[in-house]
Parts: sequence; C-alpha cells; structure tokens
Amino acid sequence: MKTLNEIEGSKPKSTFRAKSKKRVLVVDDDAVIRDILYEGLSKMGFEVATAAGGAEAFQRFCQTSFDLVVTDCRMPGTDGWQLAALIKGVSAHTPIIMLTGQSKDQLMDNMQGGDVDFLMFKPVELTRLYEAILDSFEISNPR
Repeated sequence: MKTLNEIEGSKPKSTFRAKSKKRVLVVDDDAVIRDILYEGLSKMGFEVATAAGGAEAFQRFCQTSFDLVVTDCRMPGTDGWQLAALIKGVSAHTPIIMLTGQSKDQLMDNMQGGDVDFLMFKPVELTRLYEAILDSFEISNPR
C-alpha cells in the first residue's frame, strides 16, 4: 500500500465523476473533525454519514450500503485498523481511506495487512481527501 503522498506525483489528476451521489461513512472519535469532514464532503456532493467509533461504524456499515469509508486510525475500542479488517471481511471491494496523526514508521506493521487502500497524514486538506476519494472509486471500479 502506498500513501497518497507517494502516488500523487506519478498519477494524473482524476477525471472520474459520480453518476449518482456516492455514500461515504466518516469515522472519527473527535466530533470537530467529524463535523468538518461531514460538512466538507457534503459540499463536494457526497452523501455523508458519520460514526464516533469503530463499533458504531461497523454496525452502520452492516445496516446501510456505503461506497467508501474514511476512518481515523486511533480510536478507543475498535480502532481504524480493526474497522478496516471488519469491513473488508464483509465487503472486500469497499475502499477505505485512513487518516492518522502517527508517523509512517509507527504504522509499518499495520500497513502490511492490506485492508486500507489509502493512508493520509493529518492535517489533511479537504481537496487532497477529495482526490483520494475519487482515486479510490476509480481503483475499485476500473473502466
């Protein structure tokens, strides 16, 4: 798995446009970050739902169809890595973008699992997140 920063320079800008609103599940235990992501992604044309933790997110995911999940890495209880594994276990093709404040060295062991499609380091610019989301949709639904 590569980080967005590693692939950004080598990949042309995405031209993918959704035919219908894509559903995105945003998961973060920090209410401020959840609200910022909700507002930003909603304004970008996505249908956004939120969850405050991994267990709540997995329950929502199982009850409702989502096209993509954006999750924080560190959360109490079920963390982002565990959530990614649970989601991939029931929906292997659902893209997962993980946001983290940790350094890359701290994440190397967890990155080997392959359940996370994109890893982005905080602070994350909404435009870069938007590009990662579009890239995720193209990867999961190649033409």
